[in-house]
Amino acid sequence: MSTSSASTSASRSGAERTDRAARATSSPEQRLYRTAGLGGLIAVGSWLAQPVVIAVLASAEGNEFGTMAQLQDRPYSGAIEAVIFLGMAVGLFAFVGASSRLVRRGRTGADELTWGRVGEAFGHVGAAAWIAVASASFVPFTSVGLGMAETLPGATAQMAVLYANAFLITAFGLAGMIGLGGHAMFLATAGRRAGVVGWPVALVGFGAIAALAVPLIVPFSAPWGAVGVLFFVLVAGVAFLLRSRRAAVE
Repeated sequence: MSTSSASTSASRSGAERTDRAARATSSPEQRLYRTAGLGGLIAVGSWLAQPVVIAVLASAEGNEFGTMAQLQDRPYSGAIEAVIFLGMAVGLFAFVGASSRLVRRGRTGADELTWGRVGEAFGHVGAAAWIAVASASFVPFTSVGLGMAETLPGATAQMAVLYANAFLITAFGLAGMIGLGGHAMFLATAGRRAGVVGWPVALVGFGAIAALAVPLIVPFSAPWGAVGVLFFVLVAGVAFLLRSRRAAVE
């Protein structure tokens, strides 16, 4: 009996050590999937908060690109926009960094690592662009913006400057979407081959890239195709979270 009990105990101990080793082996990958998923959801969630800002702007009298007097009537809208766009940047940095590490773990060839760094660089540029968007959105609500009321007392001149600032914000936003489009291409190709994403997520990525190219084909069209890139981030983020939960169960 004692020999059988000792054998059973040793067997259990060995099985527990095997389970612990398996958990330790899968834990870093599981954390990367979770980080990428949460980052994607934070980025998209921050972007979806934009209607709140639009509602705040719409509640104030006058043009969105109005005078400094009109901006002073809503002094906190700049801070709200800055927080939203910084939230997008933080989420995207987590999404890009974690997803890129997952792809590198599965692809080790020299050429694959080179293209992997290119795709990761595009993603980081796309994330960093939203810091620029946050900064440009907040500039009119700083002392520099306040000084414009004295430097350019005319309403028409102030509206022209604020509209030019809106052009700058749009340019930074497009840079962010183009960067994310490059990272989407990276995940849809190298990420799929590495087993990080499946065909459904990859197809969403290809569709997002195609939508991003619409303004190149249709001049003066609204850049709504950029929304497709964020939809890809949402779909990939949900897929990553589900993958991390499956890894935890296994």
